[in-house]
Amino acid sequence: MINEYLAFQERRAVIYKEWNKALSSFIKDKDPVPFQACIMASTKELREIRESIMKLQLEGRAMEIVQKIEALEDTHLRRNVELQREKVQQMEGNNTFVREIEEEIMDLIQELIYIDRT
Repeated sequence: MINEYLAFQERRAVIYKEWNKALSSFIKDKDPVPFQACIMASTKELREIRESIMKLQLEGRAMEIVQKIEALEDTHLRRNVELQREKVQQMEGNNTFVREIEEEIMDLIQELIYIDRT
């Protein structure tokens, strides 16, 4: 089960990379169609990932860690949306908070991996 969760986390990372790439293209080209399509697809896939995670049968400390990660993921998503909005509006977006959340998530993932190995 932990390996399934880790695969979902890997997919999330790919989605965010694709999202940022689409944003960069939009800012450069000013063509909203590919960016909007990416946002719609990303939103759908992130929702599906969340639904799949809710179905995982994790217990004990692993479940506690996953719950913490999921709470951080909610904040991470909201802050990423805000940051992208700032970039679209040509404001200087500060991604420090996003990076801090990502570091917290990575620390918890490392703990989850340790639990899986023991």
